[in-house]
Amino acid sequence: MKTLFLLPCLCVLSSAAAMASPALPPQPGDWIERMIANHSSAIASPTAGPTDQADWVDRMVAARSWQLASSVSLWQISRVEAVFSEACSTKDVDKMMSLFARNATLTAGGKTYTGADQIRAYWGQTGAFLPQNHWAIFTPAHKSSIQLEQDRATLHFECLWVDAATGQIRAHSYADDTLVRKGEAWVIEDMKSRAAQEI
Repeated sequence: MKTLFLLPCLCVLSSAAAMASPALPPQPGDWIERMIANHSSAIASPTAGPTDQADWVDRMVAARSWQLASSVSLWQISRVEAVFSEACSTKDVDKMMSLFARNATLTAGGKTYTGADQIRAYWGQTGAFLPQNHWAIFTPAHKSSIQLEQDRATLHFECLWVDAATGQIRAHSYADDTLVRKGEAWVIEDMKSRAAQEI
């Protein structure tokens, strides 16, 4: 099952508007609550046998387990984007490499880098990691998305690389990442980075 999620924009204005709205939009888990409401009376009926009730409970437990697992995975995957930004802003190559699988690939500037050594070398020579540059990264939340499918996921996000001293945008790029679950963590199996034309 594939599930597409847009990452929420965490800004005070948007949050205030949402709270002032007379009706919030349906949330990802609302269908489970509606299913419970629709079927609670059915299993309480005198005609409902033990097997019907047990089947319904099993389905509810499975649905809630899936919802919880998906929520945890979404949080972990969204952290990949956050750690990516932290690593670039602090020139921490080790932190950046913690996001990649050992046999990962990264494609940027028309060239593909394979494995930890090549990917580490690539980041060490990119603009944000050069000692003379002091760049911070801004990622527009409305342009980030996650598509989750069991133990695999895709993550899309855009980056504005901003000179901390002047406030000027030094680069604008986007990343399309394929992630895999390794134990309790999600790591990047493949990253494709390209220059973005507009935001």
